[in-house]
Amino acid sequence: MNSDDFENYVAYVAKELKRNPSTTKTANQLRVDSLKKQKEVVSDRLKQEKKRQKIQKAQTALSKAYKMPTT
Repeated sequence: MNSDDFENYVAYVAKELKRNPSTTKTANQLRVDSLKKQKEVVSDRLKQEKKRQKIQKAQTALSKAYKMPTT
């Protein structure tokens, strides 16, 4: 987990505590929330990487098609 993820998590926990001040979460609940947040972040990064690879593959195909001689 990098510092941005940690800062996002801290902001998330603070927002949750403000929304439900009477219900403080146990250490295990906070850990589960942290893991869920990590899962979301990793899932988003995976989607971004797949999209990047798809775009690169399409650009390569276009480049090859453009370079092909037409006779």
